[in-house]
Amino acid sequence: MKNYSNINWLTDFDDAKKASSTLGKPILIYFTGSDWCPPCKMLKTDFFNSEAFELKSKNFVLLMVDMPRRLDIITEEQRNKNKKVIKKEATLN
Repeated sequence: MKNYSNINWLTDFDDAKKASSTLGKPILIYFTGSDWCPPCKMLKTDFFNSEAFELKSKNFVLLMVDMPRRLDIITEEQRNKNKKVIKKEATLN
């Protein structure tokens, strides 16, 4: 299976908003628990790591919001940024 790792996932919501505005593309947000969520792992393997998604991804600004349980996967700064995005999403619903 080919690895489609050249897909550019941003991890900062503000950067994604700027890119979206500049490029005129919508933001696709992927909320994940990369080290503990079985459906997230399957989605990454079966969907995001595919030629079809690689082609489709060019129409979006991609933002990954990861909330792993292990503390060594992302920095504390990134964890705090991700918590803010999750809090914003919760208040929109």
